[in-house]
This record gives sequence, C-alpha cells and structure tokens, in this order.
Amino acid sequence: MTITITQDMLSPSPLLGVSSMDFFFYLLVAYGIAFGMQHKAPFLRGKSAWLDRMLVCTYCTGFHAGWITWFGWKLKMIFENPMNVTGITFIEMILFAMGSSAFSYFFDTAIRLMETHADPIEVEEEIEETEAEEAEEEDG
Repeated sequence: MTITITQDMLSPSPLLGVSSMDFFFYLLVAYGIAFGMQHKAPFLRGKSAWLDRMLVCTYCTGFHAGWITWFGWKLKMIFENPMNVTGITFIEMILFAMGSSAFSYFFDTAIRLMETHADPIEVEEEIEETEAEEAEEEDG
C-alpha cells in the first residue's frame, strides 16, 4: 500500500483562513483576559452580584473573555483588509467563546494542579541559614 502526500497537503495555507498557531494564540489571549479579570482587576469586584459570581467561575469568565477576544481578533482582520468582512458570524463568536471557556477552565485547573505540587520557595529562610552558618564558621 502506498500513501501519496501531495504538495497541497504540505502547504502552510491555513484551513478556513486561520492557522492552528493563530487559534492557539487567541485562546491564550482569552485565558489571559480571563485571568486578568479574575485576579488582577479589583475594580470589577463589588459592582454587582452577577459580576461577582461570574468572576469566581473560570469557565464563565473564560466565555466572556472568549467573545471579547473574538471581537478584537475580527476587528484586527477588518483593519488589515477592510474589503474582506465575509465570514464574520455570530455563531462563530459563540463557538469561539465556548472553546475559550473550556480552554480557560482546563488551563487554569492544570496550573492550579502544578502549583499544589510545587515546592515553595523560601528565600528568606535560606539567607538566614546561610548567614548563621557563616557566623558559626567565623566564631569557631
């Protein structure tokens, strides 16, 4: 059995106009927005009960970060080529937001898992121990 790979299969042209690297990049952007909204934007807290409940849930915040990212992504595409606005659909935005919510939840959970198994860094104690050992060597 022979498998033939044509040049079309090897070409770097992305499927549906989006490369997998671009897609992954925008998922990371969405996660960054979600993380920033949850942990680095204290001015969002206490505005409304709905917003406070959303900011506790990574999946929920990831959804909203996803449509924000999608909107910015499409604006970038429009500014790059104002004559090509085809393919910008509401369903695409919802699908990207859903993918972003799942990615944000997965990535955040993976990072939390890694953090629980990481050894804490105790720099101050190490410095004090080193200074104490040096003082004992000078005295001894």
